Amino acid sequence: MALSELKMALSELKMALSELKMALSELKMALSELKMVLSELKVVLSELKVVLSELKVVLSELKMALSELKMALSELKVVLSELKVVLSELKMVLDINDVVKGKSEHRKAGDRTRMLRQVRAKFRKRLGQRVQQKLNRQFTLWIGKGEKVELRRYRVKWQHLRRW
Repeated sequence: MALSELKMALSELKMALSELKMALSELKMALSELKMVLSELKVVLSELKVVLSELKVVLSELKMALSELKMALSELKVVLSELKVVLSELKMVLDINDVVKGKSEHRKAGDRTRMLRQVRAKFRKRLGQRVQQKLNRQFTLWIGKGEKVELRRYRVKWQHLRRW
């Protein structure tokens, strides 16, 4: 009787060992799958690091571009305020011209040239060298009864504006 019980216990022990072997093989498979998932996760994390570093570079470039744009806008604001002052002075000169012309209709041709020189000198003095390079317009003056005089000296090429 003890022998049969011993055989039964031995067979149960064999079954338990086979179940344990199956459980170990399943555990090994699960561990190998986990290793694969972890390696894929490492690859994804390394790619994410690369993307984040590129994003940092792009953001820093964007920040620099925005600061340059801010500086350019502030310079443009200064130029526009100076231009406003110059245009008001030009209007005043033209108003004086109309008054002078109304008083003496027999002006010489040299008077007009002299007045234009004065306007140009005042214009150059007000704007200054820095502002002249940044303007890219052509100003037209109307002097007297419809004579059109163009100030083309203040045209600037894009090369000067490139650093904006």
